[in-house]
Amino acid sequence: MKKIIIALIAMIMVTFIVSGCTEIEEIEEIEEIPVPNISMTADETNIPRSVFIGLSDDYYDEDEVFQSLLSEYTIEEIPYIKLGETINIRFDEVPDNYEIWDYIIDTKGKLKYPAKLRQEIIVEMKEEIATFKLDVNMASLLSSYYDPNSQGATVRGFKIICTYGEGVIKYAFVLRTDN
Repeated sequence: MKKIIIALIAMIMVTFIVSGCTEIEEIEEIEEIPVPNISMTADETNIPRSVFIGLSDDYYDEDEVFQSLLSEYTIEEIPYIKLGETINIRFDEVPDNYEIWDYIIDTKGKLKYPAKLRQEIIVEMKEEIATFKLDVNMASLLSSYYDPNSQGATVRGFKIICTYGEGVIKYAFVLRTDN
């Protein structure tokens, strides 16, 4: 009976060790995905961005990408872009598939409203440049404090989810806009 118990414990330990090694291999695979560069501008303003590598859209929490980016910059360093301006996204390598989402966030990068209130951005793609007009995010109108004259009071986070082959790469950028 002791031999059976020892054999059972040994099998359980081997299972945990093998499982741990498998997860390490998956993480190493994620890090090996080549990361094509993208750059964003609005008029003459360069927009800073962050890159997150994953195998699926669920790899990072909705607001984790924005919190990370805002930890690198002060709110004053986040560019103010007027509503109606055109955002240009230049891809060094055009992705197989992409989505762009717009969120209302606070100054720490946390979502102000549930993720289901995010807005999908429809872009026009010409060769390696995607463009869209910066319009009002309707969720910004949910605030109980609405001042149509406040310049740069709304912080918006944008997440670009790109598929390159089997890998998913997320880019994030943050802007200050009007309400």
